[in-house]
Amino acid sequence: MRYAILGIGQVGLRHFEAFSKIKKLKLIGFIETNVERANSFEKQFKIKHYKNLKDLLVLKIDFIVLCLPHNQRINPIKKCIKKGINILIEKPLVI
Repeated sequence: MRYAILGIGQVGLRHFEAFSKIKKLKLIGFIETNVERANSFEKQFKIKHYKNLKDLLVLKIDFIVLCLPHNQRINPIKKCIKKGINILIEKPLVI
């Protein structure tokens, strides 16, 4: 299965570490607004950094791991639902 991560802070990195142990999962891209963190992750793991969700959603993705702050989740949730992409979200969905 192919997946993407929105936000690679502490929570996103924990999901990446856990999922990297599952051979049938492949991270194909991620979004991160912290440029320094994004460049470091991209260089270390050779995974493409996307600057916007629109470009990421055109890829063949089975699911997205949403690791954004609560107040930034609603728009990505709506866009993923509209595209029929499954979403893994920690609680609460939004505040």
